[in-house]
Amino acid sequence: MSRIPLQEASQLTNRTVPIPDDPGYYVVTIDVFHELHCLNMMRKRIFWNSTQGEMPDMYSLHHMDHCIDSLRQSLMCSSDITPIPYAWYPKYNQVLPTTGVPHTCRDFDAIREWAKERYTDQMELKVRMDDPLGNVVHAS
Repeated sequence: MSRIPLQEASQLTNRTVPIPDDPGYYVVTIDVFHELHCLNMMRKRIFWNSTQGEMPDMYSLHHMDHCIDSLRQSLMCSSDITPIPYAWYPKYNQVLPTTGVPHTCRDFDAIREWAKERYTDQMELKVRMDDPLGNVVHAS
């Protein structure tokens, strides 16, 4: 989680909530970190070693469904349009895609640094407080 000041929170398209005990700051998570969390959860679910006992609740199918849908949305939204060329592979006696091509990417290190500078783990999730920007209530 990252903490942003009221002035940045007021510019968000989607409202967030203030951080209790940290006046003037609001909590957000950058979606790429949620996506990486989902990818890691899916990896752990796929490679779970059944000899380690019962699978933890965090690997529930409901959570996996959420993660798959989140990654689907992200892939469709970002839509990397880097052309993937094809080449002849004598070893396989066929034409196949060559995936080792450069992509134009965002600066992930800069994104991670932005989040690290604003990192907070002090968010009390069970406390609700009134928000000067307007309270956010999610009904589902």
